[in-house]
Amino acid sequence: MRIRADEHVAPSIVRIVNELVLSHDFELTSILDVGDKGKKDEYWATAFANDGGHAILSADTDFFRRPHQVVAIDDTGLRVIYLPP
Repeated sequence: MRIRADEHVAPSIVRIVNELVLSHDFELTSILDVGDKGKKDEYWATAFANDGGHAILSADTDFFRRPHQVVAIDDTGLRVIYLPP
């Protein structure tokens, strides 16, 4: 399963989850690793889904307050893992 963290998830969390928690069947990367920092969530998430991504990890406090973003991500079929602040 491929998971991508948004820029609101600290790189140290991505690193620790990869090293200590995830099995080899999972891949967790950050948008910081792939050069998508600053892009709107609906754009990078759609590109990630089109590239075979399965889920996104977000700690963005506004994530669910943008209806167009929620619809766009829902249309991709991605699962959303939300980390509250």
